[in-house]
Amino acid sequence: MKLTRAEFSHFRILDDVRAEFETGKTNIFFVNGFNGRGKTSFQDALYWCLYDRAPDDGLANKSALRNSKGLVVTVSVTLEFKLDNEEYESVEIRRIAEVTEDGRKQRIVNSRLVILGRNPGESSFTEPIANEVEWLHKRFAPGLQQFFLFDGESLERFFVNTTKEKIRDAVREIAGVEA
Repeated sequence: MKLTRAEFSHFRILDDVRAEFETGKTNIFFVNGFNGRGKTSFQDALYWCLYDRAPDDGLANKSALRNSKGLVVTVSVTLEFKLDNEEYESVEIRRIAEVTEDGRKQRIVNSRLVILGRNPGESSFTEPIANEVEWLHKRFAPGLQQFFLFDGESLERFFVNTTKEKIRDAVREIAGVEA
């Protein structure tokens, strides 16, 4: 499975941004840039879309919230993955939330997850995938998130003795193998 596209609407600093990724031989890509340019927001968007884990300081772009004058702002993150050996050629995973501001704290009013599949040879995503959370957890085990989405500044986590056991347990979870 390879990430091929990411779209962000009103997600923190990533406001109406679209990124496309090459699907070469490697499954690793790095996000690099100056401070305050959206690297952490990009990582937070992936966490939120795949695991429904919202950043403590809120989802919505602050400028969009200000301009909404107390109304809701629709925040969304869309990820497209090319699949290998599965029913669909690609899937589009979209998490959408309506966010408002309560004083200085953001509050999610409504949130939903939509996963659509694209059949081989088709140009659009038309097939809704049932049991979205179960489908996601089977492919993106919550226990593995710390190993494939991480801040380079905390790379030392990979060199801790307990890391092997955590990776083993997460892989077992994905494979459905009991210890």
